Amino acid sequence: MANQLAENPIYIDDFSADVTIFGHEAKIAHVEFAGYTLNADKIVLKNINGKVVTTLDGADDLETVRTGKIGWVNGLKMLKADQSLGAGGRITIYFE
Repeated sequence: MANQLAENPIYIDDFSADVTIFGHEAKIAHVEFAGYTLNADKIVLKNINGKVVTTLDGADDLETVRTGKIGWVNGLKMLKADQSLGAGGRITIYFE
């Protein structure tokens, strides 16, 4: 499946390149990380200025990891260099 950035929710499952999710202010409800294969897997999302918005670390039971409510962010991006992934995984971003 390819990244889906056009509608709510946003799905990202291709971590082979940097992805700009929003280049402007956006209100994020929450983010989910699922389908990963190792408890050491990690996703980091930053704002457009490079400040960390959230880090999602894989759980020992490999269940879906969720953030709490995030709120307004000044853009949102995912940099390939910040990710630590085994095989697979998907993040789902819900916005308001």
